[in-house]
Amino acid sequence: MSDDGPPATDAPALAAYGRALRLLGELLDGPPPVEQMLHDLLAVALAATPGLAAATVTMISEEGDLVTAATTDDAARTVDQLEYELEQGPCVTALRTGEEQLVDDVHTDPRWPDFNRRAAELGFATVGGLPLIANGETLGALNVFGAHPSDLDEAVLATLRRLLPPLATSLARARAHRRYQRLLGEVVPTHGAPSAGE
Repeated sequence: MSDDGPPATDAPALAAYGRALRLLGELLDGPPPVEQMLHDLLAVALAATPGLAAATVTMISEEGDLVTAATTDDAARTVDQLEYELEQGPCVTALRTGEEQLVDDVHTDPRWPDFNRRAAELGFATVGGLPLIANGETLGALNVFGAHPSDLDEAVLATLRRLLPPLATSLARARAHRRYQRLLGEVVPTHGAPSAGE
């Protein structure tokens, strides 16, 4: 059986996967601003997995702080912020370890009890942190949220896993472009403006 996409007999999944690939093609077609690229990343993730309730992207700032760089939902952003404050949860652990972290059911998972309780209060029953890795470096995490324990099943995860490598590569390119622009801004002024006689 081919692993190139969802089963051909699952029409809704196939349509969602097709939309995700089209969005991904647009994403790779040019160097959009980082913020736009991240919102496109979330659009890809949710188009491919329409059963999920929300998604966010966590990035590590230049100062080493964790920040939510893009989100589809204010409640999901609140969950992210809680993780940063508690320094525990699937996203934080995925960033630290570079490994996928899944909470199938926040009501029964024994890890991160404070995080799980708050996520449940905000309406999420399942949460996943999937690291975005390029060239051996964990650049961020795609965080996904479901309202029901069954929302983050193997079919959904299989689709998300297919999208992670190209999305991580796009994130790396966007970050490199931003660093280049910052470096250019730091270097050019040091030479001074030419005098009127030059």
